[in-house]
Amino acid sequence: MNNPIPSNLKSEAKKAAKILREFTEITSRNGPDKIIPAHVIAKAKGLAILSVIKAGFLVTARGGSGVVLARLPDGSLFVLGKLNPPIEVTALYSFEGQQPGDLNFHAGDRITVISQTDSHFDWWEGKLRGQTGIFPANYVTLN
Repeated sequence: MNNPIPSNLKSEAKKAAKILREFTEITSRNGPDKIIPAHVIAKAKGLAILSVIKAGFLVTARGGSGVVLARLPDGSLFVLGKLNPPIEVTALYSFEGQQPGDLNFHAGDRITVISQTDSHFDWWEGKLRGQTGIFPANYVTLN
């Protein structure tokens, strides 16, 4: 099982490679009917490898991480979602994480965003005072 808590790009790439290997190599667990043929991957215009977890009964929570790659016209691969340069956000409210991997912060803290989505209702990954973790994007504002 893969850990769905977001991490840095290097560990996400390693996790994605492991997942891809599981779907492309014939092993005792996976017969030929359960693998992705190499020629399909070679011709792909892009690839998204995601690990997601969802839990709850009356109220649900979800989280996850992954890597999205796009093939450029010259054949090289581009990693989507990597921020250049990193952006900073300011916390509007304090947040005390409930799970391992959550980033704790106080109102007014300036957080460096490592990865984000287009939605302000998702969880982003950031760094503050040497700690890296995920946080609710609607708790911060762009500087």
